[in-house]
Amino acid sequence: MICVSSKLGFMIGVAATTALNAIACPLPLNDLDQQGIAELWTASDLILVDTASRDGVSTIAGSVNVVEIDAVFSGESDIALWPEANPDSCMLLLPSSGTTSTHRKLIALRLAGLTHVVTCIRSMVAAAEGDREYLMSSPAHAFGLGRWLATLTRGGTLILDEGPFNPMRALLTIQKQECSVLTGAASNFAMLLANFSDYLAERRDSLRWIEMSSVPLARELKLKLMQILP
Repeated sequence: MICVSSKLGFMIGVAATTALNAIACPLPLNDLDQQGIAELWTASDLILVDTASRDGVSTIAGSVNVVEIDAVFSGESDIALWPEANPDSCMLLLPSSGTTSTHRKLIALRLAGLTHVVTCIRSMVAAAEGDREYLMSSPAHAFGLGRWLATLTRGGTLILDEGPFNPMRALLTIQKQECSVLTGAASNFAMLLANFSDYLAERRDSLRWIEMSSVPLARELKLKLMQILP
C-alpha cells in the first residue's frame, strides 16, 4: 500500500514497490471510508507513507509494517530485492471510481500490460530523449501514469507541480523550465484556453506537441487551441 501526499512520493513509491516485484496499491487517507478499503490495509505486507500521512496510517495499520518513503528513496530500508518480475504478474492495483459508482474500485494491471501501454504511447507521439514535459494531470491517474512511465523510460525529463492544478503557475513553470511538451486532461486545457489563451499562445514556438486526455473538449475550445498552437 502506498499512502503519500506528494506526487513525487507516489512515483517513487510505485517505482520502488514494482522494483521489489511486489504489487503497488496507492490509496490516499481519505479513501479509508470507502467500502472494502480498510480490509486491504490490514491484508497488506507493507505500507509506504510520508511524513504527512504517517500518523494517520499508524493508527489503523495494526501489525502491518509501515515504512517511510524517504528511507526507500535513500536506500536505508532493509528490504531485500526480489527476483525479476514475471511479465504476467500483477504489478499495480490502480484505484478508480469508474462510471457506475462512487465507491473505489481497484484495477489490476499486469507488468506486460503496463509495458504495452508505454510501447503504444511511444508509437503515437513524436517523443525524444531531450523532451522536457510538463504534466498537468496527477501522476496517479491513468493518463498521468502512462505519461510519466513513457517519458522517464525514454530518458525524457518530467516536470510537475505539487498540489492541485494552477494555470498561472503552470504557464510560469513551462516558461522557466523551457518545456517542449505539454500534457494533461481536457479540463486543464479548457481552463488555460478560457482564461489564459494569450499566455499559452506565447509558448507556441517552444512547445513541440501536446497531448490531451479525459472528457471531450468543447468544439469552440478545440478550434481556439488549433488557432493559437498551429
